[in-house]
Amino acid sequence: MNGPLLSVETLSVRTASGATLLRDLGFSLSRGETIGIVGESGSGKSIAMRAIMGLLPAGLEATGDVRLGETDLLRPGAAAAHRGKRITMMFQDPFTMLNPLQTAGDTLAEGLHRPGADEIARRLAEVGIDDPAVARRYPFELSGGLRQRVGLAAALANDPEILIADEPSTALDVTTQAEIVDLLARTGRERGMGLVLITHDLRLAFSACDRVLVLYAGALLEAGGTDEIAAQPRHPYTLGLLLSEPPADRRVKELHAIPGVVPPAESVLGRCPFAERCDWASTVCRASDAVLGSEGDAHRSACLRQDEIGPEMAERRARRRAAADAAVDRATGAPLVRIVGLTKSFGAGRVLEGINLEVYPGECLGLVGESGSGKSTIARCLVGLERADAGEITLDGAAVADPATGSAAALVDFRRAVQFVFQDPYATLNPRHSIRKCFDEILRADGRPDRDDTEKTALLEQVGLTPAYLDRRPAQLSGGERQRIAIARALALGPRLLICDEAVSALDVSVQAQILNLLKRLARDRGLAYLFVTHDLAVVRQMADRVAVLERGRIIETGPVDRVMDAPAEPYTKTLVSALPGRSRLQSRGDA
Repeated sequence: MNGPLLSVETLSVRTASGATLLRDLGFSLSRGETIGIVGESGSGKSIAMRAIMGLLPAGLEATGDVRLGETDLLRPGAAAAHRGKRITMMFQDPFTMLNPLQTAGDTLAEGLHRPGADEIARRLAEVGIDDPAVARRYPFELSGGLRQRVGLAAALANDPEILIADEPSTALDVTTQAEIVDLLARTGRERGMGLVLITHDLRLAFSACDRVLVLYAGALLEAGGTDEIAAQPRHPYTLGLLLSEPPADRRVKELHAIPGVVPPAESVLGRCPFAERCDWASTVCRASDAVLGSEGDAHRSACLRQDEIGPEMAERRARRRAAADAAVDRATGAPLVRIVGLTKSFGAGRVLEGINLEVYPGECLGLVGESGSGKSTIARCLVGLERADAGEITLDGAAVADPATGSAAALVDFRRAVQFVFQDPYATLNPRHSIRKCFDEILRADGRPDRDDTEKTALLEQVGLTPAYLDRRPAQLSGGERQRIAIARALALGPRLLICDEAVSALDVSVQAQILNLLKRLARDRGLAYLFVTHDLAVVRQMADRVAVLERGRIIETGPVDRVMDAPAEPYTKTLVSALPGRSRLQSRGDA
């Protein structure tokens, strides 16, 4: 009972052909402790946890020493015997945990030894659900935050000693995200349960965790106490992640972004995995292995040059702290798009109530609020994906009675002027079509076939991609590359307004910075206006000139982004600003 709950040494994962996906990972987890495992997609975070849980896909093999107390979890059948009991996992999307044909109460009853109504109510109350009616509802009847709470209650049903939470708050709005992360950490402390939080969001890790492990290309590059890493990162990769976080307290002209993408682990064996993307890489970095070994309590880094380059890293961070750029008020002249009195109901529920908005040429209007506030409904009504019950939309002063029912000519003109970039680019692109064919479809629909690829190549170049991408399919692209393609496709008709609906919320922090910089450049080069729908106020600070705050279908506050974020007038806006994860800890070091 005095030793660690979980002990991991030299954990490696390889394919059947011997290719390395994860190598020599080591860490321990104690009772009541929360550790964060951070890194970009492809770093090995989830594959490591699936190896510990015995949930690796067929064809992958884990080796090393992984012990739950005295139990060897890599012994055949051992992980399965304890999975869901002593050790359990909570996934990013609660729909993967909850049976859509079962009520929340039925889901809990399956995992409980005493499945009576009182026990179910007690378990729901433990995760902050005091309404007994929730037990009778199906997953589709619950908000994202409630689904995640029910998912947590289900994961805790067998009173596990360890909970692994894999990106549990990525798709949630900022206040719900703060509530869920606080709930996870508090539950771990109160139960004496070990918690592993997998995330690509350093702000989130710093707000909830006692220690942080930084993974990259299947290798551990830095590990230590949260405060120590937040104060002085010792690996260039960790520094790059920190600098890529959009500041919440000020606007910067350009966000820092780590160039390139995470390489396959197999391709960087025998050298520093980060060398090809590192500004300080030297010959020794490319010729010597640089991966952390056995577990230790001290702040450790795998960087071979950490003592030599430490002062330069600190100087770069100090320069970043001092960087600031004032937002410009572009709300002058006649608006490009005006919305007056927009109202929308779904069944008996009123979703929008008398919305009045203007977007001016060349400006970015941020639209923020919690899930269910009506942000996406406004955007969808604007392009005709939903039909408003009442209200008027005008483009350049000319009324568009309803984009969903307007004349064919008016609809073509409107959709040339207003295009949509969705949260999930994979859902936007046909997975069976090459990028060339994706472009062909929209150009042909506009009466502009381009047989020699000239226009398609120009679109790729505008978003920083080469003509070679024309022959690739969406599955061959990274998340950032897919979003660039989605943006290029939206630009094909020469729009004047892009509606970006949570367009960067699912991206790694460095990829997010790349896409935001791209959108800023397109605004400068093409004079584009944006309606930027997001729950992330730090992103709004970097993108928006003005911001409108929605609460339950009503706009309660609007104004220049600096004024609204620095001195919010409404209590609801103050709650949104204060709920930014890790804000106080990072602001004390100038990195919020």
